[in-house]
Amino acid sequence: MLDELAGAIEEAAWSRALVLALDAWRELRAPVLADLVDRLAARCPTEPAPSQRVQPWWMQRARTYDPVGATALCASASAFAHKSDVTWEAIVAAYGPFVRRLHDAAPREPKFRGVGHRNLIERLAALAAWPDDPRVARVVAGWFADAAVAWPHPHDRAAHVFYELLADELVRLRDPRVIPLLEQVLAEPRAKTVGLREHQRVLATRVIDSLAESAVRAPLLDNADAIARWAPAPTLEVTARDERALWLEAARGDDARLVLADHLLEHGDRRGEIITLACAGGDDNARRSSALLHQYWDRWMGDLALVLDRGHCTFVGGLLDIATIGLHSTPEWAYPKVAHHRELTTISTVRPGWNASDKGYVAFLHALDRVPSRVRLTATMIEPFALVRPSWPVRTLELVTNLSDLRVPLAHVIRIAASVLPDVEALELPMPGQLRDEVLEVIPELPRQFPKLARVHVDAAHWIGDELRTALVDLATRHAFVEVDHGRFRPR
Repeated sequence: MLDELAGAIEEAAWSRALVLALDAWRELRAPVLADLVDRLAARCPTEPAPSQRVQPWWMQRARTYDPVGATALCASASAFAHKSDVTWEAIVAAYGPFVRRLHDAAPREPKFRGVGHRNLIERLAALAAWPDDPRVARVVAGWFADAAVAWPHPHDRAAHVFYELLADELVRLRDPRVIPLLEQVLAEPRAKTVGLREHQRVLATRVIDSLAESAVRAPLLDNADAIARWAPAPTLEVTARDERALWLEAARGDDARLVLADHLLEHGDRRGEIITLACAGGDDNARRSSALLHQYWDRWMGDLALVLDRGHCTFVGGLLDIATIGLHSTPEWAYPKVAHHRELTTISTVRPGWNASDKGYVAFLHALDRVPSRVRLTATMIEPFALVRPSWPVRTLELVTNLSDLRVPLAHVIRIAASVLPDVEALELPMPGQLRDEVLEVIPELPRQFPKLARVHVDAAHWIGDELRTALVDLATRHAFVEVDHGRFRPR
Protein backbone atom coordinates (compact mmCIF):
# COMPACT_ATOMS: atom_id res chain seq x y z
CA MET A 1 0.00 0.00 0.00
CA LEU A 2 2.76 2.46 0.90
CA ASP A 3 4.60 1.70 -2.34
CA GLU A 4 1.46 2.51 -4.31
CA LEU A 5 1.05 5.70 -2.27
CA ALA A 6 4.64 6.73 -3.00
CA GLY A 7 4.02 6.12 -6.69
CA ALA A 8 0.90 8.32 -6.74
CA ILE A 9 2.84 11.10 -5.06
CA GLU A 10 5.67 10.74 -7.55
CA GLU A 11 3.11 11.12 -10.37
CA ALA A 12 1.52 14.15 -8.62
CA ALA A 13 -1.83 12.29 -8.67
CA TRP A 14 -2.89 14.11 -5.53
CA SER A 15 -6.49 12.94 -5.26
CA ARG A 16 -5.52 9.27 -5.63
CA ALA A 17 -2.62 9.76 -3.25
CA LEU A 18 -5.01 11.26 -0.70
CA VAL A 19 -7.30 8.23 -0.87
CA LEU A 20 -4.35 5.87 -0.48
CA ALA A 21 -2.93 7.88 2.43
CA LEU A 22 -6.29 7.73 4.19
CA ASP A 23 -6.46 3.96 3.71
CA ALA A 24 -2.95 3.60 5.12
CA TRP A 25 -3.75 5.79 8.10
CA ARG A 26 -6.91 3.84 8.91
CA GLU A 27 -4.89 0.65 9.00
CA LEU A 28 -1.84 1.93 10.90
CA ARG A 29 -3.06 5.09 12.75
CA ALA A 30 0.44 6.53 12.48
CA PRO A 31 0.62 10.33 13.08
CA VAL A 32 3.13 10.67 10.23
CA LEU A 33 0.44 9.38 7.85
CA ALA A 34 -2.14 11.75 9.33
CA ASP A 35 0.27 14.63 8.64
CA LEU A 36 0.69 13.33 5.10
CA VAL A 37 -3.09 13.34 4.66
CA ASP A 38 -3.12 17.04 5.59
CA ARG A 39 -0.35 17.87 3.10
CA LEU A 40 -1.98 15.92 0.27
CA ALA A 41 -5.38 17.45 0.99
CA ALA A 42 -3.84 20.91 0.60
CA ARG A 43 -2.80 19.99 -2.95
CA CYS A 44 -6.24 18.81 -4.03
CA PRO A 45 -8.86 21.18 -5.49
CA THR A 46 -11.24 22.65 -2.91
CA GLU A 47 -14.55 24.46 -3.01
CA PRO A 48 -14.80 27.52 -0.75
CA ALA A 49 -17.84 27.82 1.49
CA PRO A 50 -20.44 30.40 0.41
CA SER A 51 -20.93 33.56 2.41
CA GLN A 52 -24.65 32.81 2.90
CA ARG A 53 -26.77 29.70 3.47
CA VAL A 54 -23.75 27.78 4.68
CA GLN A 55 -25.71 25.03 6.44
CA PRO A 56 -27.58 23.64 3.40
CA TRP A 57 -24.40 23.87 1.31
CA TRP A 58 -22.39 22.09 3.99
CA MET A 59 -24.89 19.33 4.71
CA GLN A 60 -25.61 18.61 1.04
CA ARG A 61 -21.95 17.71 0.59
CA ALA A 62 -21.42 16.08 3.99
CA ARG A 63 -24.15 13.45 3.63
CA THR A 64 -21.93 11.54 1.20
CA TYR A 65 -18.29 11.20 2.18
CA ASP A 66 -15.81 12.40 -0.44
CA PRO A 67 -12.12 12.36 0.60
CA VAL A 68 -11.31 15.37 -1.57
CA GLY A 69 -14.43 17.36 -0.72
CA ALA A 70 -13.89 16.66 2.98
CA THR A 71 -11.07 19.23 3.00
CA ALA A 72 -13.42 22.15 2.36
CA LEU A 73 -16.01 20.79 4.77
CA CYS A 74 -13.50 20.40 7.60
CA ALA A 75 -12.13 23.88 6.91
CA SER A 76 -15.62 25.43 7.13
CA ALA A 77 -17.07 23.12 9.80
CA SER A 78 -17.27 25.92 12.37
CA ALA A 79 -18.71 28.61 10.06
CA PHE A 80 -22.13 29.62 11.47
CA ALA A 81 -22.07 26.45 13.58
CA HIS A 82 -23.56 28.41 16.48
CA LYS A 83 -26.72 29.06 14.46
CA SER A 84 -29.86 26.95 14.20
CA ASP A 85 -30.74 27.02 10.51
CA VAL A 86 -32.09 23.45 10.67
CA THR A 87 -35.01 22.18 12.75
CA TRP A 88 -34.55 19.67 15.55
CA GLU A 89 -37.09 17.40 13.84
CA ALA A 90 -34.94 17.30 10.69
CA ILE A 91 -31.86 16.32 12.72
CA VAL A 92 -33.74 13.54 14.52
CA ALA A 93 -35.16 12.24 11.25
CA ALA A 94 -31.71 12.02 9.63
CA TYR A 95 -29.51 11.13 12.61
CA GLY A 96 -31.89 9.81 15.26
CA PRO A 97 -29.64 7.12 16.81
CA PHE A 98 -26.68 9.50 17.12
CA VAL A 99 -28.58 12.37 18.77
CA ARG A 100 -30.81 10.18 20.95
CA ARG A 101 -28.46 10.64 23.91
CA LEU A 102 -28.94 14.40 23.73
CA HIS A 103 -32.70 13.99 23.57
CA ASP A 104 -32.80 11.49 26.44
CA ALA A 105 -30.63 13.70 28.67
CA ALA A 106 -33.14 16.55 28.56
CA PRO A 107 -36.48 16.65 30.38
CA ARG A 108 -39.58 15.92 28.35
CA GLU A 109 -41.06 19.34 29.10
CA PRO A 110 -40.06 21.82 27.90
CA LYS A 111 -38.89 19.87 24.88
CA PHE A 112 -35.20 19.95 24.02
CA ARG A 113 -34.55 21.40 20.57
CA GLY A 114 -30.84 22.23 20.66
CA VAL A 115 -31.58 25.92 20.22
CA GLY A 116 -28.49 27.97 19.48
CA HIS A 117 -26.34 25.13 18.17
CA ARG A 118 -28.44 22.93 15.92
CA ASN A 119 -26.08 23.52 12.98
CA LEU A 120 -23.22 22.20 15.09
CA ILE A 121 -25.20 19.14 16.22
CA GLU A 122 -26.16 18.25 12.66
CA ARG A 123 -22.58 18.67 11.42
CA LEU A 124 -21.21 16.51 14.23
CA ALA A 125 -23.74 13.79 13.41
CA ALA A 126 -22.73 13.91 9.72
CA LEU A 127 -19.00 13.73 10.54
CA ALA A 128 -19.59 10.79 12.87
CA ALA A 129 -21.17 8.89 9.97
CA TRP A 130 -18.08 9.31 7.77
CA PRO A 131 -15.30 6.74 7.49
CA ASP A 132 -12.51 7.59 9.95
CA ASP A 133 -10.59 10.66 8.79
CA PRO A 134 -7.83 12.38 10.79
CA ARG A 135 -8.98 15.78 9.55
CA VAL A 136 -12.21 15.26 11.47
CA ALA A 137 -10.28 14.71 14.70
CA ARG A 138 -8.87 18.23 14.46
CA VAL A 139 -12.37 19.66 13.95
CA VAL A 140 -13.93 17.72 16.83
CA ALA A 141 -11.04 18.53 19.17
CA GLY A 142 -11.46 22.21 18.29
CA TRP A 143 -15.15 22.09 19.18
CA PHE A 144 -14.33 20.30 22.41
CA ALA A 145 -11.72 22.90 23.36
CA ASP A 146 -13.75 25.95 22.28
CA ALA A 147 -16.70 24.73 24.39
CA ALA A 148 -19.24 27.06 22.82
CA VAL A 149 -22.24 24.92 23.79
CA ALA A 150 -23.91 25.60 27.14
CA TRP A 151 -27.67 25.06 27.22
CA PRO A 152 -29.31 26.56 30.31
CA HIS A 153 -31.45 24.75 32.85
CA PRO A 154 -33.43 22.51 32.49
CA HIS A 155 -31.34 21.33 29.50
CA ASP A 156 -27.93 21.75 31.11
CA ARG A 157 -27.46 17.98 31.32
CA ALA A 158 -27.74 17.83 27.51
CA ALA A 159 -24.68 20.11 27.30
CA HIS A 160 -22.71 17.58 29.36
CA VAL A 161 -23.81 14.83 26.98
CA PHE A 162 -22.80 16.91 23.95
CA TYR A 163 -19.19 17.03 25.20
CA GLU A 164 -19.36 13.30 25.90
CA LEU A 165 -20.30 12.77 22.23
CA LEU A 166 -17.28 14.83 21.17
CA ALA A 167 -15.02 12.87 23.50
CA ASP A 168 -16.36 9.57 22.16
CA GLU A 169 -15.58 10.67 18.60
CA LEU A 170 -12.02 11.55 19.54
CA VAL A 171 -11.53 8.16 21.15
CA ARG A 172 -12.95 6.45 18.07
CA LEU A 173 -10.73 8.38 15.64
CA ARG A 174 -7.55 7.61 17.59
CA ASP A 175 -5.50 10.57 16.37
CA PRO A 176 -2.92 11.35 19.08
CA ARG A 177 -2.04 14.65 17.39
CA VAL A 178 -4.94 16.28 19.27
CA ILE A 179 -3.40 15.45 22.67
CA PRO A 180 -1.60 18.85 23.05
CA LEU A 181 -4.91 20.67 22.52
CA LEU A 182 -6.62 18.44 25.08
CA GLU A 183 -3.78 19.05 27.54
CA GLN A 184 -4.44 22.75 27.11
CA VAL A 185 -8.08 22.07 28.01
CA LEU A 186 -6.91 20.49 31.27
CA ALA A 187 -5.04 23.66 32.17
CA GLU A 188 -7.42 26.21 30.62
CA PRO A 189 -10.96 24.87 30.13
CA ARG A 190 -13.15 27.32 28.23
CA ALA A 191 -16.68 26.08 29.01
CA LYS A 192 -19.15 28.69 30.20
CA THR A 193 -19.94 27.27 33.64
CA VAL A 194 -17.84 25.85 36.45
CA GLY A 195 -19.64 22.50 36.16
CA LEU A 196 -19.02 22.22 32.45
CA ARG A 197 -15.36 23.20 32.85
CA GLU A 198 -14.88 20.40 35.37
CA HIS A 199 -16.67 18.00 33.01
CA GLN A 200 -14.32 19.12 30.23
CA ARG A 201 -11.33 18.24 32.39
CA VAL A 202 -12.68 14.80 33.26
CA LEU A 203 -13.44 13.99 29.62
CA ALA A 204 -10.14 15.40 28.37
CA THR A 205 -8.26 13.19 30.83
CA ARG A 206 -10.15 10.13 29.63
CA VAL A 207 -9.52 10.91 25.96
CA ILE A 208 -5.81 11.65 26.50
CA ASP A 209 -5.35 8.36 28.32
CA SER A 210 -7.13 6.45 25.57
CA LEU A 211 -5.20 8.12 22.75
CA ALA A 212 -1.89 7.64 24.52
CA GLU A 213 -2.63 3.94 24.98
CA SER A 214 -3.56 3.61 21.30
CA ALA A 215 -0.35 5.36 20.27
CA VAL A 216 1.71 2.93 22.32
CA ARG A 217 -0.01 -0.04 20.66
CA ALA A 218 0.34 1.36 17.11
CA PRO A 219 2.93 -0.39 14.92
CA LEU A 220 6.19 1.44 14.24
CA LEU A 221 6.94 2.39 10.64
CA ASP A 222 10.47 1.71 9.45
CA ASN A 223 10.22 4.45 6.82
CA ALA A 224 8.50 7.09 8.98
CA ASP A 225 11.28 9.62 8.35
CA ALA A 226 10.94 9.17 4.59
CA ILE A 227 7.12 9.51 4.73
CA ALA A 228 7.51 12.77 6.66
CA ARG A 229 9.32 14.19 3.61
CA TRP A 230 6.71 13.11 1.04
CA ALA A 231 4.68 15.91 -0.55
CA PRO A 232 6.22 18.70 1.52
CA ALA A 233 3.97 21.65 2.28
CA PRO A 234 4.60 24.78 0.21
CA THR A 235 6.65 27.44 1.95
CA LEU A 236 4.49 30.23 3.32
CA GLU A 237 5.40 33.81 2.49
CA VAL A 238 6.74 35.64 5.50
CA THR A 239 4.98 38.94 6.23
CA ALA A 240 7.54 41.72 5.98
CA ARG A 241 5.62 44.42 7.81
CA ASP A 242 5.33 44.60 11.57
CA GLU A 243 1.59 44.19 12.00
CA ARG A 244 1.66 45.02 15.69
CA ALA A 245 3.22 48.40 14.92
CA LEU A 246 0.33 49.07 12.53
CA TRP A 247 -2.16 48.27 15.29
CA LEU A 248 -0.37 50.67 17.62
CA GLU A 249 -0.47 53.42 15.00
CA ALA A 250 -4.11 52.74 14.12
CA ALA A 251 -5.47 54.43 17.25
CA ARG A 252 -4.19 57.80 16.01
CA GLY A 253 -6.76 58.44 13.28
CA ASP A 254 -8.54 57.26 10.14
CA ASP A 255 -5.47 57.42 7.90
CA ALA A 256 -3.53 55.06 10.16
CA ARG A 257 -6.60 52.84 10.53
CA LEU A 258 -6.94 52.50 6.77
CA VAL A 259 -3.26 51.56 6.44
CA LEU A 260 -3.90 48.74 8.93
CA ALA A 261 -7.10 47.77 7.11
CA ASP A 262 -5.27 47.52 3.77
CA HIS A 263 -2.55 45.38 5.36
CA LEU A 264 -5.09 42.98 6.88
CA LEU A 265 -7.07 42.65 3.65
CA GLU A 266 -3.90 42.04 1.65
CA HIS A 267 -3.28 39.04 3.89
CA GLY A 268 -6.80 37.64 3.66
CA ASP A 269 -7.99 38.93 7.06
CA ARG A 270 -11.53 40.32 6.79
CA ARG A 271 -10.98 42.21 10.04
CA GLY A 272 -9.71 44.93 7.73
CA GLU A 273 -13.15 45.15 6.12
CA ILE A 274 -14.67 46.16 9.47
CA ILE A 275 -12.20 49.04 9.78
CA THR A 276 -12.76 50.18 6.19
CA LEU A 277 -16.55 50.21 6.59
CA ALA A 278 -16.37 52.04 9.92
CA CYS A 279 -14.08 54.72 8.50
CA ALA A 280 -16.35 55.18 5.45
CA GLY A 281 -19.29 56.18 7.66
CA GLY A 282 -22.99 55.90 6.83
CA ASP A 283 -25.77 53.80 8.33
CA ASP A 284 -25.52 51.05 5.71
CA ASN A 285 -21.79 50.64 6.26
CA ALA A 286 -22.35 50.61 10.03
CA ARG A 287 -24.91 47.79 9.68
CA ARG A 288 -22.57 45.76 7.44
CA SER A 289 -19.70 46.33 9.85
CA SER A 290 -21.82 45.17 12.80
CA ALA A 291 -22.98 42.07 10.93
CA LEU A 292 -19.40 41.11 10.03
CA LEU A 293 -18.24 41.65 13.60
CA HIS A 294 -21.01 39.37 14.86
CA GLN A 295 -20.24 36.72 12.24
CA TYR A 296 -16.52 36.51 12.91
CA TRP A 297 -16.44 37.52 16.60
CA ASP A 298 -15.19 34.20 17.97
CA ARG A 299 -12.63 33.77 15.18
CA TRP A 300 -11.13 37.23 15.62
CA MET A 301 -11.34 37.42 19.39
CA GLY A 302 -10.32 33.85 20.22
CA ASP A 303 -9.78 33.50 23.98
CA LEU A 304 -10.50 37.22 24.36
CA ALA A 305 -14.17 36.39 23.69
CA LEU A 306 -14.19 34.58 27.04
CA VAL A 307 -13.30 37.82 28.80
CA LEU A 308 -14.92 40.71 26.90
CA ASP A 309 -18.36 41.78 28.11
CA ARG A 310 -19.40 42.30 24.51
CA GLY A 311 -22.58 44.28 25.20
CA HIS A 312 -20.63 46.93 27.11
CA CYS A 313 -17.67 47.33 24.74
CA THR A 314 -17.35 50.24 22.31
CA PHE A 315 -15.70 50.27 18.88
CA VAL A 316 -14.51 53.50 17.26
CA GLY A 317 -13.40 53.48 13.63
CA GLY A 318 -13.72 49.70 13.61
CA LEU A 319 -11.29 49.32 16.54
CA LEU A 320 -11.94 48.42 20.15
CA ASP A 321 -11.94 51.61 22.22
CA ILE A 322 -13.66 50.81 25.53
CA ALA A 323 -13.03 47.28 26.77
CA THR A 324 -15.28 45.93 29.52
CA ILE A 325 -13.58 42.94 31.07
CA GLY A 326 -15.09 39.99 32.92
CA LEU A 327 -18.19 37.85 32.59
CA HIS A 328 -19.84 35.49 35.05
CA SER A 329 -18.52 32.62 32.93
CA THR A 330 -14.94 33.92 32.56
CA PRO A 331 -12.41 31.38 33.91
CA GLU A 332 -9.66 32.88 36.06
CA TRP A 333 -6.86 31.68 33.77
CA ALA A 334 -8.25 33.69 30.84
CA TYR A 335 -7.83 37.17 32.39
CA PRO A 336 -4.02 37.47 32.15
CA LYS A 337 -3.65 35.18 29.14
CA VAL A 338 -5.67 37.38 26.75
CA ALA A 339 -4.02 40.66 27.72
CA HIS A 340 -1.64 40.57 24.73
CA HIS A 341 -4.40 40.20 22.12
CA ARG A 342 -4.07 42.54 19.16
CA GLU A 343 -7.57 43.96 19.67
CA LEU A 344 -6.51 45.43 23.02
CA THR A 345 -3.74 47.45 21.40
CA THR A 346 -6.11 50.33 20.60
CA ILE A 347 -8.17 50.62 23.80
CA SER A 348 -8.42 54.00 25.53
CA THR A 349 -10.52 52.83 28.48
CA VAL A 350 -10.80 49.58 30.40
CA ARG A 351 -13.58 48.75 32.86
CA PRO A 352 -14.57 45.68 34.87
CA GLY A 353 -17.81 43.93 33.97
CA TRP A 354 -20.44 43.64 36.67
CA ASN A 355 -19.49 39.98 37.18
CA ALA A 356 -15.73 40.43 36.87
CA SER A 357 -13.43 38.73 39.35
CA ASP A 358 -11.43 41.31 41.34
CA LYS A 359 -8.33 39.13 41.24
CA GLY A 360 -8.77 38.30 37.55
CA TYR A 361 -9.38 41.91 36.51
CA VAL A 362 -6.26 43.14 38.32
CA ALA A 363 -4.24 40.30 36.77
CA PHE A 364 -5.53 41.39 33.35
CA LEU A 365 -4.46 45.00 33.92
CA HIS A 366 -1.03 43.90 35.13
CA ALA A 367 -0.52 41.71 32.03
CA LEU A 368 -1.48 44.41 29.50
CA ASP A 369 1.30 45.53 27.16
CA ARG A 370 0.05 49.09 27.61
CA VAL A 371 -2.25 50.18 30.43
CA PRO A 372 -4.66 52.81 29.02
CA SER A 373 -4.82 56.24 30.61
CA ARG A 374 -8.43 55.75 31.77
CA VAL A 375 -9.17 52.81 34.08
CA ARG A 376 -12.19 51.90 36.18
CA LEU A 377 -11.69 50.17 39.52
CA THR A 378 -13.98 49.19 42.33
CA ALA A 379 -12.86 50.07 45.82
CA THR A 380 -12.42 46.38 46.68
CA MET A 381 -9.88 46.08 43.83
CA ILE A 382 -7.62 48.85 45.09
CA GLU A 383 -5.63 46.77 47.57
CA PRO A 384 -4.77 43.88 45.16
CA PHE A 385 -4.18 46.54 42.49
CA ALA A 386 -1.55 48.19 44.71
CA LEU A 387 0.11 44.88 45.56
CA VAL A 388 1.03 43.90 41.99
CA ARG A 389 2.75 47.19 41.02
CA PRO A 390 4.28 50.08 42.92
CA SER A 391 3.03 52.61 40.34
CA TRP A 392 0.45 52.71 37.55
CA PRO A 393 0.37 55.22 34.62
CA VAL A 394 -3.35 56.05 34.97
CA ARG A 395 -4.50 59.63 34.41
CA THR A 396 -8.27 59.23 34.77
CA LEU A 397 -9.53 56.97 37.53
CA GLU A 398 -13.15 55.89 37.51
CA LEU A 399 -13.78 54.73 41.07
CA VAL A 400 -16.83 52.66 41.99
CA THR A 401 -16.95 52.86 45.77
CA ASN A 402 -19.11 49.71 46.34
CA LEU A 403 -19.31 50.67 50.00
CA SER A 404 -21.48 47.71 50.92
CA ASP A 405 -18.60 45.34 50.09
CA LEU A 406 -15.83 47.36 51.77
CA ARG A 407 -14.37 46.11 55.04
CA VAL A 408 -12.19 49.18 55.62
CA PRO A 409 -13.03 52.91 55.60
CA LEU A 410 -13.22 54.53 52.16
CA ALA A 411 -10.58 57.07 53.21
CA HIS A 412 -8.11 54.21 53.73
CA VAL A 413 -8.81 52.91 50.22
CA ILE A 414 -8.23 56.39 48.78
CA ARG A 415 -4.84 56.63 50.50
CA ILE A 416 -3.75 53.31 49.00
CA ALA A 417 -4.98 54.35 45.54
CA ALA A 418 -3.09 57.65 45.73
CA SER A 419 0.15 55.87 46.64
CA VAL A 420 0.18 53.84 43.40
CA LEU A 421 -1.56 56.33 41.09
CA PRO A 422 0.64 59.46 41.24
CA ASP A 423 -0.36 60.67 37.75
CA VAL A 424 -4.13 60.83 38.26
CA GLU A 425 -5.46 64.15 36.91
CA ALA A 426 -9.18 63.35 37.00
CA LEU A 427 -11.18 61.19 39.34
CA GLU A 428 -14.70 60.16 38.38
CA LEU A 429 -17.20 58.66 40.77
CA PRO A 430 -19.68 56.72 38.60
CA MET A 431 -21.77 55.44 41.49
CA PRO A 432 -25.45 54.91 40.74
CA GLY A 433 -27.11 54.31 44.09
CA GLN A 434 -23.85 54.63 46.05
CA LEU A 435 -23.68 58.32 46.99
CA ARG A 436 -23.45 58.61 50.75
CA ASP A 437 -22.12 61.06 53.32
CA GLU A 438 -18.94 58.97 53.59
CA VAL A 439 -18.17 59.68 49.94
CA LEU A 440 -18.80 63.40 50.30
CA GLU A 441 -16.48 63.54 53.31
CA VAL A 442 -13.43 62.26 51.38
CA ILE A 443 -13.86 64.46 48.29
CA PRO A 444 -12.38 67.72 49.77
CA GLU A 445 -9.25 65.79 50.77
CA LEU A 446 -8.60 64.29 47.33
CA PRO A 447 -6.25 67.05 45.97
CA ARG A 448 -3.98 66.50 48.99
CA GLN A 449 -3.87 62.77 48.22
CA PHE A 450 -3.38 63.01 44.44
CA PRO A 451 -0.78 65.73 43.66
CA LYS A 452 -1.81 66.16 39.99
CA LEU A 453 -5.56 66.02 40.53
CA ALA A 454 -7.42 68.83 38.72
CA ARG A 455 -11.00 67.56 38.57
CA VAL A 456 -13.41 65.34 40.49
CA HIS A 457 -16.56 64.46 38.58
CA VAL A 458 -19.51 63.12 40.59
CA ASP A 459 -22.37 61.29 38.89
CA ALA A 460 -25.60 62.39 40.56
CA ALA A 461 -27.80 61.89 37.50
CA HIS A 462 -29.96 59.39 39.39
CA TRP A 463 -32.41 59.95 42.20
CA ILE A 464 -30.95 60.76 45.60
CA GLY A 465 -32.46 62.44 48.63
CA ASP A 466 -32.86 66.21 48.71
CA GLU A 467 -30.52 66.54 51.69
CA LEU A 468 -27.71 64.68 49.94
CA ARG A 469 -28.20 66.63 46.72
CA THR A 470 -28.08 69.90 48.62
CA ALA A 471 -24.81 68.79 50.21
CA LEU A 472 -23.41 68.03 46.75
CA VAL A 473 -24.37 71.50 45.50
CA ASP A 474 -22.66 73.05 48.53
CA LEU A 475 -19.56 70.88 47.91
CA ALA A 476 -19.28 72.01 44.29
CA THR A 477 -19.77 75.64 45.33
CA ARG A 478 -16.96 75.52 47.89
CA HIS A 479 -14.48 73.51 45.79
CA ALA A 480 -13.80 74.57 42.19
CA PHE A 481 -12.32 71.19 41.26
CA VAL A 482 -15.63 69.40 41.92
CA GLU A 483 -18.07 68.87 39.04
CA VAL A 484 -21.52 67.37 39.64
CA ASP A 485 -23.69 65.87 36.92
CA HIS A 486 -27.26 66.24 38.17
CA GLY A 487 -28.82 64.99 34.95
CA ARG A 488 -32.54 65.68 34.93
CA PHE A 489 -32.61 65.96 38.71
CA ARG A 490 -31.69 69.61 38.81
CA PRO A 491 -31.38 71.08 42.31
CA ARG A 492 -33.94 73.68 43.26
